[in-house]
Amino acid sequence: DNLENIDIAESRLNVGDKIITKDLKNEIYNNKKGVIEDLLQNGRFVITIDDKTIAIKEENLENIYENIENID
Repeated sequence: DNLENIDIAESRLNVGDKIITKDLKNEIYNNKKGVIEDLLQNGRFVITIDDKTIAIKEENLENIYENIENID
């Protein structure tokens, strides 16, 4: 029961999260909104943009709700 050597990759994104894309090499997919559909073994997130399914690294996704401020 040696749990010290277990490396658990923790992500701030989850399947079902609403995201916006950023800093992608392919400019046509930048600043697009989508929903995370799946997480691949390689750590990329599957999303559909403009009826095209693509796999994107976490660093190129931003959770839409992450930066929302409360407005009263």
